Amino acid sequence: VFNILLSSIGNVLNNVRLISNQNYMACKQQGDFNILIAILGILGAIAAWSISKYIYHLEEALLFGIATLIGILRAYYIVSYRLFLEFKKNLVSNLFLILGYGLGLLVSMLSNNWILVFGIGEGLSFVYVLAKTNLKSEKWKLTNLFSSTLRLFLQLAIVSIIGNLLVYFDRILVNPLLGATSVAIFSVAAFWGKSLTSFFEPIANVFLGYFSSGKYRMSTKNYFLICGMSILCILAFFALGCVIAPYLVKFLYPSLYEATMPYIPLVSFATLLPSVITFVRPAVLVVCNKSFLLILQILYTVVYTCVSTSLSGKYGLTGFSVGLIISNLFYVVLFISLGLYSIKRNTIDKTTER
Repeated sequence: VFNILLSSIGNVLNNVRLISNQNYMACKQQGDFNILIAILGILGAIAAWSISKYIYHLEEALLFGIATLIGILRAYYIVSYRLFLEFKKNLVSNLFLILGYGLGLLVSMLSNNWILVFGIGEGLSFVYVLAKTNLKSEKWKLTNLFSSTLRLFLQLAIVSIIGNLLVYFDRILVNPLLGATSVAIFSVAAFWGKSLTSFFEPIANVFLGYFSSGKYRMSTKNYFLICGMSILCILAFFALGCVIAPYLVKFLYPSLYEATMPYIPLVSFATLLPSVITFVRPAVLVVCNKSFLLILQILYTVVYTCVSTSLSGKYGLTGFSVGLIISNLFYVVLFISLGLYSIKRNTIDKTTER
């Protein structure tokens, strides 16, 4: 819940600011984003509290809501470093985050309250971010760009929510289809592929910062270069994983090692494929119609569910893994095609204007 809310509110508004910033600068307007992050942050905190109050005590639920609010605010305001390409400050803010999570872990062990890990971790980093950003001093004023900005946020937020839910969807599907043991085997086999996603995401964020800065023009040639390099990178990590992942699994999950071994290549490839989209997404976000992203996400979800379910019924966990590969390949091809179509269309429109 914490990660989904941070990603679907804070990170999405962060991306919306990057994508929209050139329009706001051209119109010499500001004020929408402080209003948006305040409202959305409070709504996120209320959502976190509403969900957690059914599981934890009132005090813990309130702390969880506050920690979520702080996390959402931090996730948005670090956009300042991406707007101005100040990645050293971004690194420092993440170092404070690590330090904060470490301190939070110690405090939570002493107080027996795990939510303090989130609160202190996000809080320490947010204090640094707030001290080093000029965005907090922007006006609080609705502009004539507000409605288009809100619409863009809602489109990307829905895409993000579906995407984040799909992170856990494989386990949700495997459990009723194949049982809890298969969930454990699949999760361990996916360890290599899913771990690398967190490594690729910051690189993609740097790309988006450059692409949306107005100093970089995306061409078909450069787009193909990005696609080709991302595919080669994923294939290289897949080959490396086939060698390294078995040793990691044997060390981390010795009791599941024998059962997991046959599935590591298939599941690693399946879970690495979406990383191609992670690299390509920054270019696509800048040039495409955002409504298409939602359509692609829904299509992917339908194909994923249908193909994986039907194949798992015939071939068990192997069938489910093959179904995941097919659906992820389908999504990658469609996503890359959307980017290519959008770049060509933008090029034609600019030529027509001239």
